[in-house]
Amino acid sequence: MSALVPSLFLLGLASGVHCVGMCGGFVAAFAGRRVIPIRPAEPPLWRRLQPYASRAMAGGPYVAGLFWGWLPCGLVYGALAAAAFAGSAAGGALAMAAYGLGTLPWLMGAGFAFGALQGRWLRSASGALVLAFGVYGRANGTTLGRVLCL
Repeated sequence: MSALVPSLFLLGLASGVHCVGMCGGFVAAFAGRRVIPIRPAEPPLWRRLQPYASRAMAGGPYVAGLFWGWLPCGLVYGALAAAAFAGSAAGGALAMAAYGLGTLPWLMGAGFAFGALQGRWLRSASGALVLAFGVYGRANGTTLGRVLCL
């Protein structure tokens, strides 16, 4: 087996915090069985898929979440670029499946947590956490570049 498949699985595991941070709101909406519209700048492909995703809510949050995979994501694009070197279409598909399986525990865990902990205080706590990440990033933005360039 190529090192690509386990590497992309580990990438998925390592990028879980990013996935929950970027898609946590969507996961929370699916856990609450509500489809929320995207930003005014919808990607053209998503504009076509969104009506199907809304109807898929009848199949549950997992089925609707499958449609969410069509949204653009820098980490997914990176995994796609790596999977392009798999040597075959089947190998590339296996590599991307491994990446998806790596992100699965994070997103499923977030979905279960949001489903169990719905309420106003959760929205406030989530907002405070996002604000804290932003403040930390702003305060340490200049030093983070030096650390990452070592």
